[in-house]
Amino acid sequence: MPSPIYTLGYAQWTADEVDDQLQLLGAVLVDVRRSPQTTKPGFTKDELDARFGSRYVHVPAFGNVNYKEGPIELAQPTLGMATVQSLSRPPVLMCGCQAPAQCHRSTVATRLAEEWAVSVTHLRAPSERAQPGLFSDQ
Repeated sequence: MPSPIYTLGYAQWTADEVDDQLQLLGAVLVDVRRSPQTTKPGFTKDELDARFGSRYVHVPAFGNVNYKEGPIELAQPTLGMATVQSLSRPPVLMCGCQAPAQCHRSTVATRLAEEWAVSVTHLRAPSERAQPGLFSDQ
């Protein structure tokens, strides 16, 4: 399913803002966290699943096994690729990190973009869009 690839770090997003973005893009939220738990309200696996239903998929195969320290190492990238390939809508790869450059979601996005020969857009939260220089949209 070649399509644009988007990424999103939910640190500065609200669940409502994510919902608006998914609707705007006609996309599915692809949770690439190995363990989808957080203290931020609205962003646990159960909360995301309840809110987004078929517009949410957790792909632990794209989780970073070295998330605490060490180089990025995806758990089962081949399985993750197959899961995302089966989607019928553009993926928005989501993790908790604000900046994509330090987040494994960028590694995932790069692999998918190379496989499909498509672009990657790193989405910024509405509150960040007014702050120049945080990170590139591309």
